[in-house]
Amino acid sequence: MALAVAILLALPLSLLLSPSAEILPPPVPAGVTYTSHQRFSIIGNAQFNNTLFPLNGVVSGNGTASDPYIIEGWDIDSSGDTAIRIMFTDAHYVLRNCYIHGNGMFWGIYQLKSVNSTICNNTFSGNSDGIIVDQSSNNTVSDNNFSSNGRGIYLVQTCTNIIVSNNTFNGNSAGINLQASYGNILTDNDLNDDIGIYLFGSSYHNTVRNNNCSSNGDMGIIIQGSSGNTVTDNNFSHNGYFGIYISQGSSYNNISWNKVFNNGDRGIYIQTGSYNRIWNNTFAGNYGGGVQANDAGTNNWWNTSGSPHGYGNRWSDLTTPDANSDGIVDWSYNLTGSAGAKDYYPLTTPPVMIPEFGVMQFVVVVLLVATMLIGEARRRKAS
Repeated sequence: MALAVAILLALPLSLLLSPSAEILPPPVPAGVTYTSHQRFSIIGNAQFNNTLFPLNGVVSGNGTASDPYIIEGWDIDSSGDTAIRIMFTDAHYVLRNCYIHGNGMFWGIYQLKSVNSTICNNTFSGNSDGIIVDQSSNNTVSDNNFSSNGRGIYLVQTCTNIIVSNNTFNGNSAGINLQASYGNILTDNDLNDDIGIYLFGSSYHNTVRNNNCSSNGDMGIIIQGSSGNTVTDNNFSHNGYFGIYISQGSSYNNISWNKVFNNGDRGIYIQTGSYNRIWNNTFAGNYGGGVQANDAGTNNWWNTSGSPHGYGNRWSDLTTPDANSDGIVDWSYNLTGSAGAKDYYPLTTPPVMIPEFGVMQFVVVVLLVATMLIGEARRRKAS
């Protein structure tokens, strides 16, 4: 049994890595061509019919989940008005491989009360907003490129169950914006804008996971007047001011497992807010390594509870002493700000993630444990 446990512990662990290098937007794939198309609107499912509405951009499909309407291959100029409007629909559709661009005055795509859509593999450039999703649900926005727009993606007014994933944002005023929207997932996006992600206006219960908010001109993420969100496994590094900024009474947000490195000002700044939990993050080199975090809120927690101790965060300016080698610095970490907050259990090393075993590793461990148990049972029977 001891041998099996030793082998289990020897399997590789996933450590928090240093911030990844800046990822540049992908070039337009070689050989991709677009056909110029006029701006269009689809209002209600009936207007997906490209026989009755031949200028609606639909090239195939019947609107079912297995055969969605396909809108693709178009070059649309938003300089005179919104390029595409799709409103009051629940038919399944995919809008892909389009180039939507303008002079900064009008929107690229406007969705209103539209469900069951996928917007993917498009390029949005120079629009006032790349995509606005208004009062919609159960949609996916993935693998798009947003550059030099006002806002890249804007979810507004009770948008829910929207997945925003694997998009690239560069040079937008703000990358991903949520207002009064809940239950959405923002994951695996790369953001290099003025502001990376902006949750405001009572946006709650959203998940922000595994995004690279690096080298934004101002801040990595702003949480403003929004509560109950989960922000985990992100990189908020090399931003002009704050990595994470919390204000306007935002509360009960869970901030964990993030890398917050080398931001021009504090790594995290809580202006107002309460009962936010910040734990197992790594802070290094923020504000030149001088002042990593500020808490001017009330009753925020900078560590978990537990026995014999909880877990706080790793602060590059306080990693020793640890007399009993339990991985917890023997002194509390004092934050600046009117709250007088402390991280009572600062970590000596970057947090260690629980390993995700592959099938073969799991089978090997099970066989080893079973072999050890059978051997032990035979020895007992023989004796």
